[in-house]
Amino acid sequence: MHRRPLAVSVLLLVAISALPLAACASAPGPVATGVVTSSSPGLGTAPSSASAASIAPPAACALETNATALVTQQAVVNVELTNSGDGDCVLQGNATTTALDAEGASTEYPILQTGGEQFSGDPVTVAPGGHAYIAVFLPEPAQFPDCAVADVASILFSVSGAPDPVSVDFADTQLCVETADSQALGFPVTAEPAELN
Repeated sequence: MHRRPLAVSVLLLVAISALPLAACASAPGPVATGVVTSSSPGLGTAPSSASAASIAPPAACALETNATALVTQQAVVNVELTNSGDGDCVLQGNATTTALDAEGASTEYPILQTGGEQFSGDPVTVAPGGHAYIAVFLPEPAQFPDCAVADVASILFSVSGAPDPVSVDFADTQLCVETADSQALGFPVTAEPAELN
């Protein structure tokens, strides 16, 4: 009687038992592609231009770059601020100033910011096309004959609530250099031109 060697029987058993695993590994199945699809309408698609709402930009305050200087009294100028934007400007308080020479470089010309009973300091709302005013006292040689003339061609005024400063041309105006007796003064923004009491 012939018997098969044990090694052959074990090898045959291992081969037979491995067949279902090989079949499972080679069976086709779903493959992840990284793309999510949906049968629900509208999901995963951009809205059409017809359904997108048109949003208008917010109305904005803007002041004309070059302001007008209105002389209301001797040495008193009211800087006229004009709202050239399409939204209200809400302006308040005293302006900060920067003096420029004829070359456009910053030059020393301090304007002391002050107030007074006639200036409330309340916010001033300026509608599109409307105006507000900043009164400034600028000493001139006509008042102070012995004063030295300042090298000032223009002054930039920046007021709270305005997006940008405005420029006022003083190239044809002689202004006195600051002394103990001739101090330039600036006052809060107002709704109407101001005359100093």
